[in-house]
Amino acid sequence: MVFATKLIYELVTGRYVPCRRRHVRAMLAALAALAACATGAQAVPLGTPLSVEYLVTRRSFTALTASDVLEFSLYDDAACTSLLHNESQDAGDPAVRFEIPYPLRVRRGPLLTRGVLIDAVLDAPPFDGPVYLRVTGGSLVGIPDCQLQVAAGGVAGSTGPTGPVGSTGPTGPTGTTGTGDIGPTGSTGPTGTTGPTGTTGTTGATGSAASAVTLLTGGTGQDINTVDGTQFSGPGVGEISATSNVVEVPLPAGTLRNLRVRTNASSFVGSTVTVTVNVNGADTSITCSITGISSSCEDLANTQAVSAGDRISLKIEENGLGTATRVNYSVELAP
Repeated sequence: MVFATKLIYELVTGRYVPCRRRHVRAMLAALAALAACATGAQAVPLGTPLSVEYLVTRRSFTALTASDVLEFSLYDDAACTSLLHNESQDAGDPAVRFEIPYPLRVRRGPLLTRGVLIDAVLDAPPFDGPVYLRVTGGSLVGIPDCQLQVAAGGVAGSTGPTGPVGSTGPTGPTGTTGTGDIGPTGSTGPTGTTGPTGTTGTTGATGSAASAVTLLTGGTGQDINTVDGTQFSGPGVGEISATSNVVEVPLPAGTLRNLRVRTNASSFVGSTVTVTVNVNGADTSITCSITGISSSCEDLANTQAVSAGDRISLKIEENGLGTATRVNYSVELAP
């Protein structure tokens, strides 16, 4: 289905899309909006965040540094003159990715321009139609400067022609106006016998149980440093301990996922802060590290199933030169 969706999307929009999982949602949204236009239905926005791509020349990319600030500007016209949304992200932010696509040329076809593809996710409001992106910062040169994107609500199709107005039907004859006094209200008739009870209808299908994701949050509540060694924190506990059993919190059955971590220090050059989800005193695969000029990290890939009564804590370690910082985190518990 992914390859069929990709082919239809490229044929409709004339825009090449790499076959990656994170692009499928945008392609489906665009095709859903086109289907809505064809049937007269209202397209439903999928909401934020908005995944965008921008192709730049390799030469301009080589001059880019991690400290450069990239400006992502969205417009509603192909000349990029009518601004809809603007957002800044550091070039060194882990959420901003740079890739080298390798488009294939058909035999005897024209030469293809190869560059560097910038992938990013913007916190943009939903849009009703196509939008265009320009990325500036450092010495970046776009191929071209203003590039088509797919808005969160999909691509709005053109308005169809108005159908002809039907002919007016003939006016019917006016009836005669009745006259006369209103007669007295008649007496209420006797209540009839109760009819037989009908057969019981078939039982409907059982609806699906509502799902809710619980967000577990916490933090160190104080500055930590390399000299503090390994520390443990429990969601909602408000303190840290050198042993996990002091701050562990019991859980219902479910699946732990989507760890996000942020510190109040703006740089960890020479140091590394690692946060790992710990269940029943043992490390899980859910972990992320902050180093260099970053102040946050996340692990959105790994998960850990837990049973009712299992205990959770977060293991926090700082290694290297030592930067005093406070660490805050969140992790999701899905049913």
